[in-house]
Amino acid sequence: MDTVKPENSADAAESILHADGQIALIKPFEVDGQRGYALHKLDGTPLGWFDQLDVAIAAARQHDLTPVTVH
Repeated sequence: MDTVKPENSADAAESILHADGQIALIKPFEVDGQRGYALHKLDGTPLGWFDQLDVAIAAARQHDLTPVTVH
């Protein structure tokens, strides 16, 4: 698979904004010392919580969404 990388962060943000709901955001979190990963649609709608990053990525892809990690 060929990947085109944006030249700067503004281009990256522009790409995400025009994805029209095809992007899933993955954000790490910690509860009681346990790390996990929250999966959300761009509008903030939660899609799920996972113990492992690779499982969150797989879940996004299974639903035809492109996973993007945020910090």
